[in-house]
Amino acid sequence: MRRVAAFTLFEVLAMLLVVSMGLLAAIGLFIHANRLAARAEGQLTGMATAMSIAYDPQPFFRNPELAAQAGWTAPPSLSASPYSHDAAGFVNGYYVTRKEGSVAADIVAGAAGAVEARSVRVDVEVFESQGGTRVASFSTRLLRVKP
Repeated sequence: MRRVAAFTLFEVLAMLLVVSMGLLAAIGLFIHANRLAARAEGQLTGMATAMSIAYDPQPFFRNPELAAQAGWTAPPSLSASPYSHDAAGFVNGYYVTRKEGSVAADIVAGAAGAVEARSVRVDVEVFESQGGTRVASFSTRLLRVKP
């Protein structure tokens, strides 16, 4: 009687179990990597939006009507005391808040009592949606010069 080389049923089931565990682990790793990539992309575009809004107090290409519809207003006169400006609205699909403020000690140059320039602190926060999770935040100091 000739013996044929073959796998037993138990060996085949064990091999299927090991292969299926490996495939499940690979699929889980792929799903986790996609989530991390989406979060990183959100943080990248959120930070770019925050930096853009920090330096541009009235986005939307200087179109006052479009800016007003989106909730953005121009900052006050440099001589305003106390100097403060808050704005919020949607930009690049994110809800953005921008706070700009300064105290009298931040006046950099003034001739005969007129304020020509002033240092201001700008804080920008970017959220997924209004009342949503914060994606990015950015703070800086700027020098506002009278036009």
